Amino acid sequence: MRRIGGPLKAAGSTLRLLGISAVLCAAVMAVYLIADGAGMPSWGVAVLECVLAFLLIGAIFARRSSKLGSVSRNRNVLLLSFAFIAVMWNLWFFSFWSVSIVADAAHSSFQNAALVATFNAGAGILGFPAGGRLSDRAKARGWGRRPLLIAFTVVQGVLVLVFAAYLQASEKPSLWVMSILLFVTSLFFNALQPMAHALLNDVVDAAERGAAFGLFNLVGEIGAVVSPALSGTLFDHYGSWTHAVYIDGALMLASAGLYVLIREGTSRA
Repeated sequence: MRRIGGPLKAAGSTLRLLGISAVLCAAVMAVYLIADGAGMPSWGVAVLECVLAFLLIGAIFARRSSKLGSVSRNRNVLLLSFAFIAVMWNLWFFSFWSVSIVADAAHSSFQNAALVATFNAGAGILGFPAGGRLSDRAKARGWGRRPLLIAFTVVQGVLVLVFAAYLQASEKPSLWVMSILLFVTSLFFNALQPMAHALLNDVVDAAERGAAFGLFNLVGEIGAVVSPALSGTLFDHYGSWTHAVYIDGALMLASAGLYVLIREGTSRA
């Protein structure tokens, strides 16, 4: 960093960041304590936190509209941001509940379920660098990143639906079959993430990338907030993870539809 921009002068920025973080933390905890004290279900608390997030987004953009306004009106950035809700939904759904899904479906021990669930995480070691490399090669050859991102998202969504159908059809699913399905699904899932990141980088000007990635992450995190709570509520209601897995796969396919609408090759929509 020093070689690029010279000596770092981070004291003022650090203090401002700590101050803003303290205010946001207080707002988040206030909403949680009020909602929890009112006896709201966990998914309801998550929804209220998302409403708070949108209010905070609006306040930030209203205050700094001159710097962030163009990003908030960029069609490609908005499409990528809302499509990434499904990605974060999937990430937190399987990260939070995969051990429980496997243990409940196969009626196996926690240890066996945890070993199977590690296939979901272990695929990231291969998927992330492979996805980034494939995306770069596709762009270099003139194909663009978007078609590959759409293809990987569709394949991942279909595999999740296959996983849900297998859980529904089998009284005692095989640990081996679930391991393979989780690994392959996670491989495509982890590969598509750097493709989306790189595409976002391509569709905004260099001076807007910080704001674009901030909006992208903030909107996408809606999926991370709602997914664990709502999925757990569905399991409590139905006594099975099948419905939650079907919803996860459907959201991934919906995100592929949003990627189709992106106009690659332009810095501004």
